[in-house]
Amino acid sequence: MAVVAQSELRDEVFSSGKLSDSYYKTNGIFLNGIQLPVIEDWSSGNFGTFWTADQNWLINGQVGNNSPSAEFKWSPVLQNYQQALTSDLINGIYFDSASNIYIDGEFILSFDLKHENVNATGAEYLLVEVWSDDQWNLVKQFSNANGSFEWDHLEIDITDVAFGKVFKLRFLAGGDDSSDILSWFVDNISIERVCYPPPWVNVMPVDPYTLLVSWPPPPNNSSSNDWIMWDDGTQVGCIGLTGGGEFSVASHWDPDMIAQYDGQYITAIRFVPGTTVVATDFTLKVWEGADAGTLLYEETLSGLILGDWNEITLSTPIEIDVTQELWFGYTMNSADGDFPAGYDAGPAVVGYGDMITFDGVAWDPISSFGTQFDLNWNLQAYVSDLTTMESMQLSNISNANYSSRELSGYDIYWNENNGVGAYEYLDFTQDTFYEHYKDPPFIFGVIYHYMVVAIYEDCEPEAIGHIIWEGTNDLNEDNELLIFPNPTNHLVNIRSTVGIARLYFLNLHGHILQCHHLNNQTQTSLNISTYDPGIYLLRIETEEGQMARKVLVE
Repeated sequence: MAVVAQSELRDEVFSSGKLSDSYYKTNGIFLNGIQLPVIEDWSSGNFGTFWTADQNWLINGQVGNNSPSAEFKWSPVLQNYQQALTSDLINGIYFDSASNIYIDGEFILSFDLKHENVNATGAEYLLVEVWSDDQWNLVKQFSNANGSFEWDHLEIDITDVAFGKVFKLRFLAGGDDSSDILSWFVDNISIERVCYPPPWVNVMPVDPYTLLVSWPPPPNNSSSNDWIMWDDGTQVGCIGLTGGGEFSVASHWDPDMIAQYDGQYITAIRFVPGTTVVATDFTLKVWEGADAGTLLYEETLSGLILGDWNEITLSTPIEIDVTQELWFGYTMNSADGDFPAGYDAGPAVVGYGDMITFDGVAWDPISSFGTQFDLNWNLQAYVSDLTTMESMQLSNISNANYSSRELSGYDIYWNENNGVGAYEYLDFTQDTFYEHYKDPPFIFGVIYHYMVVAIYEDCEPEAIGHIIWEGTNDLNEDNELLIFPNPTNHLVNIRSTVGIARLYFLNLHGHILQCHHLNNQTQTSLNISTYDPGIYLLRIETEEGQMARKVLVE
């Protein structure tokens, strides 16, 4: 092997696209491989020099998504076999010819897969593996246990095994007897570096001169793995029915509340059964749609620990449909004297954290049955990127060894020409909200667009939101809207001369902490005593529009 100076090697890497026969190693790091992104749709009609294909791998010009595709074919018959389609080296260290090291973002592998089966033995398989640090790491596996399937699109986070490394990708077909299948087809392979922007940007009017722009921070990786709940996590008491009987409790989420979990799955649910349970049967359930109209999952439970959190992993993960209302909870067939449903100290997130039904059809907030029921069920669901979860379970992955990937803040831009043309720079902030003051005031009927750019060290992904200025009344004038006291550490009072339809209390990440349907009441109070000190948002919806205010919790 010839010794090559680092600068000379770098020039060769980026002029030729890859090095096929030589490499250079300094401080334990390989400095070669083709640059990201890697895109392969097999349109060349052959494997070329980048792919090494073992026996029975070929290019099928008649099948693909769209054709052609790479195919592992059963013939000639192989027994106790492993045959791979393997890439050449890929550079996951430097993102440009100046040897600038990847610092931010994730590496995402995506591809389309199809399988044609003969006998569903479960002994034939296809492994997806990434080589780095002198070992092959399993990131996804498939078998013929469930028979044939049509084209499926897969996305897998391979950051832990590829970021900051030179790596390879391979598809490894193996099994006992290849005559038990017809083919594995692989198409549209892509490996890209992704930097995540804020999931969304929300714009709300404060008054004719001020718009409040807010957003949640970007996810730390491609998964939005998170426990979602309305309760505060503390068990305070439990509820049952006089005389016993069947009832269900649930956590309820509108589509806009779960938009950030598009493409994610509920993989586990946890709740607290009451301590005074003798003969109650529990059935875990997940529903979707208005009034929990469609049952998606149910599981009879046993062996629960009373008065404590019980975490149940779903036997079949439930994909979240962000166009539908989401409900999760449990049904109890309780005996007289049993108090099976555990709850927190409140305040209730009315209509969301405190839902109950006695017939499985009509749902009501339990707070509507009396002021003593100002509570939320201790009930939480784990939302996960299923492919990421599976790959972490399957892979032999060491802890990530990235450089610091700190988010320094956000650049704010706006456009007052319906999003057409250039955006004008406004400001930089480290908050997750921005108040845009404009004098003269905003113009009726104009669509104002705002772009929030997340500033990392080596990438700047953007997210855009907009609002149509509808000329809503200035509720600041003539004392039409009063919010007091502010700051506060207990109650905040809201009074308006305009009927309030709905009222939301949010944190600066955009998560709704309380939601109240007020049926055009003109005054109400919120208990905010359980929240940590800081800045929160109060969003008021009326028939004339919506307004937002900041509330300072001391």
